[in-house]
Amino acid sequence: MLKDYQLFESDITISEDEVLRYLGYRAKVKSQEIGQIVSREIAGAYQVIKPRAIFSIKDVISYGKNGVVKLDHRVEFNVGGDATEWQGLQRLAIVICTIGSILEEQVDRLFAQGDPLRALILDAAGSTAVEAVADEVNFLICQ
Repeated sequence: MLKDYQLFESDITISEDEVLRYLGYRAKVKSQEIGQIVSREIAGAYQVIKPRAIFSIKDVISYGKNGVVKLDHRVEFNVGGDATEWQGLQRLAIVICTIGSILEEQVDRLFAQGDPLRALILDAAGSTAVEAVADEVNFLICQ
């Protein structure tokens, strides 16, 4: 079990440009209708997401040729291949990020109701949101 963890809870920003990137837009060019739907789904996402993360920074104890990196508190990661390639790594951050499950339930409901456009846009907003949580935690860890 991990000990000495930190809980992260904060407001995040869902970038419209990132949502559009997840949807496959390579430029900011979009129809007015798509822009309105994206804005509406982002606003809806803010109503249901609960951005949170838990993280712990652990000392690396050893590296094995069997692909295992051992951390304190008996935590092991199988990194595949030869873990000695990771030598020099002294600490490792373990992070779990979430925005909660409500948004995903809404995406499933929209698909079931035959509204795949809104479902895909809301799903892209969710992906953007969880990436924003990860970015915030990464910033916090790197300080």
